Amino acid sequence: MTQVVESICVFGSHARRSSDVISDGDLLIISSNDHQLDRLSSEWSAKGWSVAAYSPDRFLRICGEGSLFVQHIKQEAIFLQDDGRWLASTLETYRPCPYYSTERDDAKWMIFALLRASPTLDSRYCDADILFSLFRNAAIYMCASEGRYEFDYANLVSELSSRFGLCTSEQEALLSLRQLKWEYRQRLAGRFRISAVAVAREIAINFFAQEPIGAVDETSPLRLLGAGYATLRDVEKKLVAYYSTRELDGQIGHPEIDQIWQNVLQPSGYPRKFSQISCAQLRDIDCVLASKGRVIA
Repeated sequence: MTQVVESICVFGSHARRSSDVISDGDLLIISSNDHQLDRLSSEWSAKGWSVAAYSPDRFLRICGEGSLFVQHIKQEAIFLQDDGRWLASTLETYRPCPYYSTERDDAKWMIFALLRASPTLDSRYCDADILFSLFRNAAIYMCASEGRYEFDYANLVSELSSRFGLCTSEQEALLSLRQLKWEYRQRLAGRFRISAVAVAREIAINFFAQEPIGAVDETSPLRLLGAGYATLRDVEKKLVAYYSTRELDGQIGHPEIDQIWQNVLQPSGYPRKFSQISCAQLRDIDCVLASKGRVIA
């Protein structure tokens, strides 16, 4: 008989007891029933939680790949439900990879999106969000390649500061990205600290841009990058140069763009989603943007 699996746990800053008013509420849901998985995901999302939803097979697959997401869960999980101790038992047998150099290099592909011009407030906020993800992901993989597993952003900035010899103002610029990321995702027009983003962008390009990739601006063609997540962020950066986030959130009526934007808004399950992005889709989006004629003022 097939085992019925249903597990729910909290992880992240709420589990670490370090959350504040802008912290995401991170929740993992695993269910062997697709309908139940969708229902639980919708219910918890409606309560304000950021939900990562997995089938047991898919979660076992990323365990076998040594995903650091699983290590994150293993270190911090507070179980709300775990039928038959399925998740607890699975985490007990999980082992991370000995190195993550490929994943660390993939994180750096987000530099491509940062090289595009940022003609609008939305695109400058988008830069802050991308920079946050780049520094966070790169630092996580750097630590993991040394057998250390850290997921708190402030601690990761300390790691980067030590490694790169950053001064106090540079550290503060990196720390400010978390607030700007939150403002961008909440669609709040806060007191935008463009100087902090400029400093963070310079640090990223100096330390992560290993080789020149040519001139890039808001009109440069989209392409598949070294990692699917970086491709999605590059599409996002180009879109917010042509449309406001308000327009994109409300859907603009073009199937390819509306579907991509839904992935931007809900990136959970991204390895599978991003692997489905094709060159043809990117060309189609480029054609739509070219016909629009100009970036927004």
